[in-house]
Amino acid sequence: MEDLQFIAKEDCADYSGILTIMDRAINLLVAFDSDERESQFNLRWRKQLRGHGEAGFGLRAAGYYLSRPWKFQEASYLIAEAEAIS
Repeated sequence: MEDLQFIAKEDCADYSGILTIMDRAINLLVAFDSDERESQFNLRWRKQLRGHGEAGFGLRAAGYYLSRPWKFQEASYLIAEAEAIS
């Protein structure tokens, strides 16, 4: 939520929002009307975001589910949803 609030306050993206799946996968969505605006975001603002990025999210999720094998069905659902989105 802090990253979303930061993006709104600084007006550094044209569109932003949060996507949650089962309160386990929480993703910040950011979109731009032009390549120039996206490049400006990547150069000036992206490093200031506190999120973990895709790799960090994947590692954290893997650690969570590996330590909770009874939740593997939930993990399978999240993986299927992520594949459907991309």
